[in-house]
Amino acid sequence: MRVRFAWEAYSDCIRLGRVGGQAQMGPLIWALLAGLLALFLSVAGCSRQDMNAVPNYDWAFWRERLVGPATEEVPLREYAKVHYVSVSGGEDRPDAGSRERPWRTLRYALQRIEPEGTSRRVALLVAQGTYAEAPLHLIPLVDLFGGFHPETWERDIFRHRTMLTGEGVNRILVATNGVRIDGFVLADGKVRGKGAAVLCEGVSPIISNNTFIRNGTLKPMDWNPKFLHQTANDGGAIYCGEGAAPIIRNNLFIGNTTEAGRGAGVACHGGARARIMFNAFLNNTAGLDDPKRSSDGGAISAFDHSPVLVQGNVLIGNRAMGTNDAGGIFAALWSSVTIDHNILVDNYGDDDGGALFVGGQEHRYDRPLDPLPPAEEFFVRVSNNLFVANANRSRNSGAFRITMESRGLVEGNFVALNDGGAYFERSELTIRRNVILDNVLLVETKQGLRPSILEGNLIWGELRLEAPAELSNNLLRGQWRPSPDRLNDRRLSFPVLAATYSRTRMTTRILLAGANFDEGKLRGRVVHAGDRWGVVRDNGRVDIEVWGDFARVTSVEVLPYFE
Repeated sequence: MRVRFAWEAYSDCIRLGRVGGQAQMGPLIWALLAGLLALFLSVAGCSRQDMNAVPNYDWAFWRERLVGPATEEVPLREYAKVHYVSVSGGEDRPDAGSRERPWRTLRYALQRIEPEGTSRRVALLVAQGTYAEAPLHLIPLVDLFGGFHPETWERDIFRHRTMLTGEGVNRILVATNGVRIDGFVLADGKVRGKGAAVLCEGVSPIISNNTFIRNGTLKPMDWNPKFLHQTANDGGAIYCGEGAAPIIRNNLFIGNTTEAGRGAGVACHGGARARIMFNAFLNNTAGLDDPKRSSDGGAISAFDHSPVLVQGNVLIGNRAMGTNDAGGIFAALWSSVTIDHNILVDNYGDDDGGALFVGGQEHRYDRPLDPLPPAEEFFVRVSNNLFVANANRSRNSGAFRITMESRGLVEGNFVALNDGGAYFERSELTIRRNVILDNVLLVETKQGLRPSILEGNLIWGELRLEAPAELSNNLLRGQWRPSPDRLNDRRLSFPVLAATYSRTRMTTRILLAGANFDEGKLRGRVVHAGDRWGVVRDNGRVDIEVWGDFARVTSVEVLPYFE
């Protein structure tokens, strides 16, 4: 294997400060990081065995994909019927519902549409405007598409925004089996229950290309359970329960909340099998008013035997407050999650796991703990993720904590610049081919657990082993003498010529002085500007599109990549 490091993209990082918005990293730490990079440049001279131990990060995955909502063509020919709704020019009459004479409200449309058999689907096209009709109960085989011009019926979900609002007092949608919800802004859903924007109980819709903003669950009335960590009102935007298996892809979740409840963006519970893919989660917060620690997972939670797939998502600035775990992704109670190719930046956990927390057992006070399930029933996979600038309160697991009799594979992840690094505890894991520039703790074991295996990792922080483990073919700090003369002094740091923030896309287009990129080359790269962290959604030759509001920045630094 040949490992190349894009040093021209990194040497400026030695001037970067804080990891995750709190502590400042001193020049000595950055000098050590610079030395590590020199190690990568000189790795070609290592033995074959050593080279096999050097991991690399899979950036090709990101260059081939775009995260978040996009305008997709609706395949109208596949539908038995197509109906139309326009709040600006429609009429709620039995003879309406056509392109020329649309219905006015979604509620009336859903009442009028007749089933077309057991398998023939119907499309409902919804023109731009605000529809304050919550709560709406969807009906089987009727797909909803937003983002249309009310006269030409041309589709652009950003120019022709179609908003479904709960007006701060209602849940917005109750999903049913096999429907698609595509191209809407779902805003200001509020419920003293679960799933303020969309409730999926035992049903499996497709939820795609939507923006979820300012939705939130209120805590249960008189919430004062006897024990901590009890289930409250999960799913600030989407709740998936009772075996639900939705596809949740290419959406944007921003500013969604729970007062007391897991998963301010998406919560999965009770055997839910959701596929959460290619979404952006920005600044969602769980646990705004939670005295009983029931609000893990600032963006996503999977709980109670929920084998959820979380793949290809970008998670930035999410928070789990109230002494809860996992600002980004939380999984526990024998949930065999697959967490693959996600980018987690600047997330915060008010207890453990700034970006990610994985546990097998639940916190239990009133009955015995479960026996450890066999591997075919419980096995987690954490692979090919990027953890940068995350933090937790105790500063020991800013990137992630995996604990409570977890069994699984941790492979191909890149962990750097977190306030606290990787924490493995009381688990049976294969930890393989990761690049971890932060500290690593592996502590505690329990009867019935085999020793964890660490093989082929590059660990530049302190490695603290306080539990049985099998180590092989790792590159550890102190084993190499970097060659400073191999360092390349070129830097990927740019003055900003112009920056424009889009309130509809929630991204900033930044024109950079002196840039000359290959188009799409920087997708997924982490950027730093002042006290802000972001992720590149896309790039042209002289500009980048970054998630979040960077309109006032004057310079941008782009962190490195491995390939």
